Amino acid sequence: MELMGSAPDGSISDDRQTLTLRSWLKLESRTLSDAADVFGSLMLSVRHIHRKRIVHSDLKPDNIFCVAERSKVKVVRIGDFGLAGENQLFRQFDQLSSKMLKNKTAMGGTPGYTAPEILLCARHGPSSGANACSDKVDIYSCAVILLELLLQPFRTHMERISTMDKFNESKIVPGYVAVRLPKTRCLLQEMAESDPAARLSAEEVCKRFEKEVRKELCRSASQLCCDSNPAFEKLPTQMTTNNKRDDTGKRRKGRRRN
Repeated sequence: MELMGSAPDGSISDDRQTLTLRSWLKLESRTLSDAADVFGSLMLSVRHIHRKRIVHSDLKPDNIFCVAERSKVKVVRIGDFGLAGENQLFRQFDQLSSKMLKNKTAMGGTPGYTAPEILLCARHGPSSGANACSDKVDIYSCAVILLELLLQPFRTHMERISTMDKFNESKIVPGYVAVRLPKTRCLLQEMAESDPAARLSAEEVCKRFEKEVRKELCRSASQLCCDSNPAFEKLPTQMTTNNKRDDTGKRRKGRRRN
């Protein structure tokens, strides 16, 4: 934590502050470009710990620390490794240590950010076959964090819970994200796959984000994050645009695209 305070040159500025990502998410002036910067830095950190064969198991905005200058995040670091374990995809454990680690990870996590396999392991125990110690549990948590980064601050706690429940249960996202940010929507969907084997790895997320999604989020540097209140809609398998108006206000012919 002592590395989070002062600037890299050792100076201290009144405009520079250390805060959790949860606190930063309360800012209404956040833009989609800001969200891209924070998520890109977060995924580099997640990729780093996964390369070290570490699974955090409890990623959430409260455990992510930021250094901000004039409300712009300059540094992102992951904290609170109390539930961290070793990735079982890379190394074999003896029967006792494997069982202990599975139980520890299954009991950890925070509601709303917890991957489905951890919930399954918690309900049915290690015998359920769920590999709760895979690094894919962190990717699922990052998908939920990305959704929060894209949205304006929630007005109430129940609004946040409702939004996260809809995403966790049915992969429902706000209509603006589903329609106006298709590449971001697809990344969210693939990071939040119920089957961990089908979920993207940290390496894949970083490549996809830098190649496609960052450009989409940064098209307008002044675009504020989306409001979570407008109508929700499922991730569309087809899009219908009937009798829509174009930018000139004229009615154009409807079309259906699969």
